[in-house]
Amino acid sequence: MPKGTIVVPTTDPDATDVCERIEGLFARNIGGYSTYEGFGGWHNGEEIIEEPHARIVVSHENPNVVSAGLATARSIVKDNLDEDEVLTEIVDSTVEVR
Repeated sequence: MPKGTIVVPTTDPDATDVCERIEGLFARNIGGYSTYEGFGGWHNGEEIIEEPHARIVVSHENPNVVSAGLATARSIVKDNLDEDEVLTEIVDSTVEVR
């Protein structure tokens, strides 16, 4: 089943509202979501910078539904958190549960 992920930076005070809007979108239009909070790091040439983020994951049998949901979520992040780029990923895989 295709799985989609969006990474939302949470350093902005409006990030909680943005995550809740995306979670609502995914719940209404796709059927549900899972949110994981964590940290990501990058090197600025002098030191490692760590920043908090939320990773919101959704899955649906139709990859077009996942893609459309992520496109809308990306716009929400860009418009409300002033981000130029937003990391999204779609993985079309089969998960085996035993």
